[in-house]
Amino acid sequence: MDEKKLSGRRMFFRRLDRTNERKEFNALAKQIQEERRAKGESDYWYACSWEAMYRMGYVNLETEREIYRNSLLADKVDSLERDQVTARCEAALAELPLTASRTAELDWISTHPAMSRQDRAVDDARVLVTANDVLRALNGPAPSQRAVRQLQHWVNEPRAFQKAMLGPRKPKTPAEKAPKKTVVEVEDEGEATSPEDLVKELAG
Repeated sequence: MDEKKLSGRRMFFRRLDRTNERKEFNALAKQIQEERRAKGESDYWYACSWEAMYRMGYVNLETEREIYRNSLLADKVDSLERDQVTARCEAALAELPLTASRTAELDWISTHPAMSRQDRAVDDARVLVTANDVLRALNGPAPSQRAVRQLQHWVNEPRAFQKAMLGPRKPKTPAEKAPKKTVVEVEDEGEATSPEDLVKELAG
């Protein structure tokens, strides 16, 4: 939208949305409203919200326009950088075989440095696999295209991956719980039997 058609107030609220400060703004405006009400002053919400705007950095229309222009420019740069990263990653992917052994793929994913990247992130941004992650990872280059696609998924679900790798613990069946019999060979019969059955045969 043309910035000239946007009011300073509207651009300010867009800025709050970009910085995830809308809840903080609403809480501040409500606090101002309660303070005015306690003093017997007008608690009209529109006026309280304007005071909250000034407290949170609003200066004037021109300043908001400048901030708005800079944010649009930053968005374009971020989009260009994402496109370049995507292009490099796709080029790296094209150099790999389609698949490899499941063991090789899972070993590569489980030991990849990117699997701990989400835990180190300061926000909830999605972790993206880069061309360097594909071809120059510390644990070696990717074994296949399938492994790279799976890595892109699991870097954002590292705990689920570890749980899947460990697998569910199945309860033991009665047969597995029963003590195993020691087997000895009986030469004249040529078959395996247990010590208990062997005693019975000799006593027989």
